[in-house]
Amino acid sequence: MIKKYFLLLFISLQPLILAENNNLKVYFDNECEDIVIDEIAKAKKRIRVAIFTFTRFSIAKAMIKAKARKVDIQIIVDKKQAESEYGQKILNLLRKHNIEITLFPTAERVHMHHKFLIVDSRSVITGSYNFTTAASKHNSENIISFNDANIAQHYVKEWNKLKLKALHSKKEKRSQN
Repeated sequence: MIKKYFLLLFISLQPLILAENNNLKVYFDNECEDIVIDEIAKAKKRIRVAIFTFTRFSIAKAMIKAKARKVDIQIIVDKKQAESEYGQKILNLLRKHNIEITLFPTAERVHMHHKFLIVDSRSVITGSYNFTTAASKHNSENIISFNDANIAQHYVKEWNKLKLKALHSKKEKRSQN
């Protein structure tokens, strides 16, 4: 019985420790878009994004400004979502500005559903928030942000895994044709 209480106490203290040591911040609803844009504006070297849906022009404009500052930007988007009318418009705009877009292959009922942004391999924003007008203006959304290179490396590793999987899938399709 004591072990159970100790475990519960330990688990409940973890977010407090993380928040104290890693500048963890929590945002909701209409705050999310501004925080994402502010973080993009802080980028010095690289931005990596894994996002389910991307249709928000204000976030695309922030990325274009970062690209103009010579920030290396690469985005992975769920392929099925990228095929929507607004998804195509945003992605074509980003490509026009030499921002690399990788479409993650989808299957029936299987999507790349991540929503995270990594800045300079140190800062991460993640949560329920997609880069869409609905998420920015209408939905109930949340994000957390933190600045910790050690934790960010887990996100970098996941992003790299997604990129390799998408590229491998693309090569497989070419070899089948």
